[in-house]
Amino acid sequence: MSGLAAARTLKDAGWDVLVLEARNRIGGRIDTDRSLGEVLERGANWIHGVNGNPLMKLARQAGADPVETDYDELLAFGPDGALLPDAVPEKAEARYETLLDRIDARLDKDEDRPLLTALLSEMPRFLDDPLLCALGADTEADTGGRLEDLSAYYFDEDDAFDGPDAILEGGYDRICGLLARDLTIRLNETVRTIQHGSGHAVVETDAGKYQADHVICTVPLGVLKAGAIRFDPPLPARQAKAIDRIGFGHMAKLALTFDTPVWPGDPHFFLNADATRGRWPSIFNLRAVTGQDSLMLICSGDAALKADGMSDAVIIADAMATLRRLFGSALPAPAGVMRSAWSKDAFARGVYSFAAVGSTPSDFDALAQPSGPALRLAGEHTTARYRGTVHGAYLSGLQAADGLLK
Repeated sequence: MSGLAAARTLKDAGWDVLVLEARNRIGGRIDTDRSLGEVLERGANWIHGVNGNPLMKLARQAGADPVETDYDELLAFGPDGALLPDAVPEKAEARYETLLDRIDARLDKDEDRPLLTALLSEMPRFLDDPLLCALGADTEADTGGRLEDLSAYYFDEDDAFDGPDAILEGGYDRICGLLARDLTIRLNETVRTIQHGSGHAVVETDAGKYQADHVICTVPLGVLKAGAIRFDPPLPARQAKAIDRIGFGHMAKLALTFDTPVWPGDPHFFLNADATRGRWPSIFNLRAVTGQDSLMLICSGDAALKADGMSDAVIIADAMATLRRLFGSALPAPAGVMRSAWSKDAFARGVYSFAAVGSTPSDFDALAQPSGPALRLAGEHTTARYRGTVHGAYLSGLQAADGLLK
């Protein structure tokens, strides 16, 4: 998204632009799947905050049909699979928010620590409560980082657009297609080296070399952390340190489609307070939002890494055991399956950035500064304000392009 946004802006300004893409498709961590006859998102799923969000205009232009989701439309299930009265998760959420408020009031940035450590200091038996752990997993999914790694001081020091979140019934990839119109894009070109001198840059891929006046490098933070691209000269020390300090998280998604849905049709989400921490705590009910007979199971952190390592048969069996515990043994086998495995994706190596212990907002912003006369970075990891979001990636691409235009 950041690369397409930058390229679109420069192309519209009359510049000659070449996009090099390692995958056999555009979109990066936006990956819409239609192989099961339904629109399912393997990657980015939501526009976060519809009021004033620049993606909303793009979505409408692309015919992607935003549909709002409501996190309050929720049913919660206990460790034994029993449906919990509404008052139970509401009280648990109030307790969890109180814990976070206490941490926010008492913690100084000079005393930063992992969020889990801070939670345990307020409530030593936090991990013994499956419902609180499920709510903690929601924090992990929202931020991208494990409670063990999130900065207790900075984890929520970002900004958001107002209003509900929305999914795109027509598919998130339609926005990518809109931005990519008439751009010169070369697929299956994995960048290996970027030489960026005072007057020009040379980008070397598996297929050849390209010379340009400027390069905007928009690979995910996970790729930068892995050192998969060699920069010559190396990135400035401030940026290298920021790359090392900022966290990059993990999430697993498993979508199951059914011929005969037997679960409640109205709630947008199901909260699974499983006895095993992190085991499919969040289930998105597409039937309630788009009418698709599909459930999207989501987990993050260590549970996501574990899920990514499962075979198809094992992960389906694990998910079905969870769903049948919640909705009954009459739930049939799925008619179709779609899964993600971003931690194993060489061109992503995770999902999105987060404020890890030891990092500060200035680390994200440092990555948005020029890396040299001919090189800039862009992506959701280069904005402290909107990190971890598609709109953050989009705005970072606009910012990088604007920096060149000026």
